Amino acid sequence: MIYGVNLHGIANISEIDIEDSSIIDIKNSTVIIVLDKESSNKLYRYYTVVKNLIIHENRVILIMDEDKSKIRKQICMLLVNYNKYDIYRVDDMSLVDDDYIKEVISRSPTYEEIETFIGSDIALSAEINTMLSKMTDLIKNQEYEQLQQFIAENINSLENTVTIIDYMKSVTDASHEGFTSTVEKLKNEIADKDAEIQSAKDEAESNKYRLQTTKNEVKELQTEIEKYKERIKNSSGSSSNATVVKYSPLNMTLSKSRTGAVLYFKEIGKLRYINTLVDSLIRNLQKRVGLKVKLLIYDDPDKFGIYSPLSYVDARTFSEQKELFTKVGKNDRIVITEPSNFILNDILKVDYDVVIIYDRLHCEDDLVVGPLVYKYYVVSSVAEYEALRRYNKDIPNDEIISHQYIGNGVIGIPDLSREDVKKSEISRVGSYVRMVGSSDDKTPILEKIMNRINAKELANR
Repeated sequence: MIYGVNLHGIANISEIDIEDSSIIDIKNSTVIIVLDKESSNKLYRYYTVVKNLIIHENRVILIMDEDKSKIRKQICMLLVNYNKYDIYRVDDMSLVDDDYIKEVISRSPTYEEIETFIGSDIALSAEINTMLSKMTDLIKNQEYEQLQQFIAENINSLENTVTIIDYMKSVTDASHEGFTSTVEKLKNEIADKDAEIQSAKDEAESNKYRLQTTKNEVKELQTEIEKYKERIKNSSGSSSNATVVKYSPLNMTLSKSRTGAVLYFKEIGKLRYINTLVDSLIRNLQKRVGLKVKLLIYDDPDKFGIYSPLSYVDARTFSEQKELFTKVGKNDRIVITEPSNFILNDILKVDYDVVIIYDRLHCEDDLVVGPLVYKYYVVSSVAEYEALRRYNKDIPNDEIISHQYIGNGVIGIPDLSREDVKKSEISRVGSYVRMVGSSDDKTPILEKIMNRINAKELANR
């Protein structure tokens, strides 16, 4: 098989690029390599390829396009050092046709031809060691007449050794400089790869953390489902044991309320990070805007333990200690375990700027209605979102809070990074201040909610 590098349009020759990785697999073939101007900046590639071809028993024929290539001496010396003399120089590449190639393939050039037509310095590169060894032996044996005769016979070659040694020194210096540059480049590439690997490890660790968090949430939901199943089972045996939550909505207009605004969160499904969002909202209303805020969480009495250390209130407790739960600055966050209208009515008559109601009773009716009630639905899945839309298709998406991208315009709470989860409470609140609900709307979630209730105007009322 005959291959050609930079050799084009010759019959029965397979063209192959010097950069082709398959070139190092060629064995027991003839490879004709043309050294042209384009080869000047590829010494390392040409040198390693030619050496590899020789080692694999290939015949390498080198054709130099005039003196255009700056690496011709190095490649020629490499061939000569392996006693390979298929080296040619042409003044016009148009002369290299089918007949020319057939001619060079049929020939077996000698050392003398290389010395005569290519240059004694190139030819001599393979003979320097032999000549010096011969001279050393003659000196050691004190055969000075033979030494004088040997020098006389090889005077022309010996004169060229100075040129050869100087050339080899310059090549060595250039190679060292190139080697140092290559090492530095490789070090930088390794550093970049190390950074990529570390980034991938961090991402994998983050995904692992999110997966574990999701597993924990699923476990909690499964526990809650089992709890509800048990309650249903216990209530189905006797109608006297069944607990029916029944109430009529409180009309804020008719109750002579003094509260500036009611933020009403009606939970359809348990949403991750919603508690932290509400907590951050309260802190911003209190600290940044300076409002008096009250949080009322309506939930099943069986679950009050999860809200510790908040106080939990039923109708009897509220009646006995009303001032403890209505006075501004005391018990600003309480859990109400039954939807008694008079509890909510009495609290709304207190001079609060904002009362936040988080309704987890899962009943169709709202606890309070009126023009100053700003309502949000909280859903945790696509199924809940679609069910809510079927229930009331007029609910605006920007009044629904859920995961990101669950629906266009929905306020989406993004997943927190592991770093945010580990932050202190104050730092985490800071993260929520900047948190946006979607890539389309860059307004922070908390800012949107506070703008809707006119928080700044409430501070001046």
